[in-house]
Amino acid sequence: MTVTAAALALVSGPAGAASQFQDTAGLDRLVSETIGAEIGEPGGARTAVDNRLRLATCPAEPRVEGPVFGAAIVRCPELGWRIRVPLNMDAQGKSRAAQPEKAEILIRRGQNVILVYRGAGFSLSKQMIADENGAIGDLIAVRQDRRSPRILAEVTGNGQVILPTP
Repeated sequence: MTVTAAALALVSGPAGAASQFQDTAGLDRLVSETIGAEIGEPGGARTAVDNRLRLATCPAEPRVEGPVFGAAIVRCPELGWRIRVPLNMDAQGKSRAAQPEKAEILIRRGQNVILVYRGAGFSLSKQMIADENGAIGDLIAVRQDRRSPRILAEVTGNGQVILPTP
């Protein structure tokens, strides 16, 4: 083996290693094509899919659904994986301008928050516990207590979240 061939083998790694995981740049393109907006644009993905994800390569083209609760859902039914790609949307599901890089965190993990649900002519509120940090517009997980299931809610203010309506 020549020096050039040996150097190329070291740089490229084991044969076939790149094909064992789903291409995240390809998922970004698929979301942009399906949603009709590029990353960072109003209505498009907030950020690129994290390239550290190690998803098994889908044998068919992954499916994009949504927007659902302010996100596109990318899934591979054949293998059973799915990921959520947050979009630049407001609480009513309309496109919004991209958020600043460092939005002010209004809710901290473990903080008590008020969950509000608004229906036709009424609203309900309940005290919950935040499972994640969040700034205005972020979808975070909240729960009633440590044993209860998580609920996704949108941060609307300091200590307040709202249950998005489908």
